[in-house]
Amino acid sequence: MKNMMIYAAKWNEKQTFRLMPINSDCIFNEAIFDPEQKVLAVISKDIKEKPMMMPRLNDRGDTIATKRASGEQWWQEQRVVIDAYYEYYIEDMSDILLFIKMFAINDTSKICVDIIAQAVNTNIEEPKKTTKKSK
Repeated sequence: MKNMMIYAAKWNEKQTFRLMPINSDCIFNEAIFDPEQKVLAVISKDIKEKPMMMPRLNDRGDTIATKRASGEQWWQEQRVVIDAYYEYYIEDMSDILLFIKMFAINDTSKICVDIIAQAVNTNIEEPKKTTKKSK
């Protein structure tokens, strides 16, 4: 079952980690930890059809301008159905740690441990100490 490897990466200019498959048996293409949102985004190998709005192009591949510009969008759009990978977003830190333990061969990687520790520590607030005055 451990068929992914953790490696260091950057996400929005912040140090993080990613997981990549190490053999063809892996059911995922990639996983990326977003340190700002504290979310592990997992991209599956399964494909679904996804409708998207895309710029309409002429025969030469140029964007077709719209007659009535609305805001900054000056081009025409058309609805296109494209193939896209399923994406899963794991938000709970204990679930993220379980996913890493289940799928990463190097689940004790220093970069992973450090980033997870930072993410966990930013969520924990120190309890305020109260002192009672005796009468």
